[in-house]
Amino acid sequence: MSDDFLEGDEDVGGGDSGASEGGKKRVGFMPAIVIQILKWAAIVLGMIIFVVTIVVITLNILGTGTSNANRTDVTEDYRENLPVYEFFDMEEFRGVTADEVRNTYVVNIQLGYDAGDSVTVNEIIGRRVQLTDQILLWFSSQNAAYLLNANNREEIRSRVRALVNQIMTRDIKEVRFTNFQILNF
Repeated sequence: MSDDFLEGDEDVGGGDSGASEGGKKRVGFMPAIVIQILKWAAIVLGMIIFVVTIVVITLNILGTGTSNANRTDVTEDYRENLPVYEFFDMEEFRGVTADEVRNTYVVNIQLGYDAGDSVTVNEIIGRRVQLTDQILLWFSSQNAAYLLNANNREEIRSRVRALVNQIMTRDIKEVRFTNFQILNF
């Protein structure tokens, strides 16, 4: 009686309902390949959610996710509309200071002029010897303590610009130093 009970279990749903044509077994109402695709899609989606959750938690713990981290304070020294100049690289200036114990100065000067002003560039090239002579003379008349003081740097720039503009017919707009050294020897 127990053998009849187990054998009858296969025929309960009908003779062909458990197998499709060709002998492949169907599970429920969807083919096995669709179930496999859905299973892998769910695994990948779960992994993506897991990784994103870990990243969000880590950034919150480290504090880099706050909006204040990217904020830059604007100081009163900041100017939004600074003019853009082209610069002419003068040669390196070397000489000795006016101190009793001589110090050597080494200065690289950049002369700033309006962008696209080829007349000023040509004048700088044409008057380069005069400009070099005046700049060397002025630096040689200064003492090392004055030149070394960082608070005097803007004043030195304006004096060099005034010297250059005395020689030039077109004004130089800005003077910058790319090298400024005072050496003891």
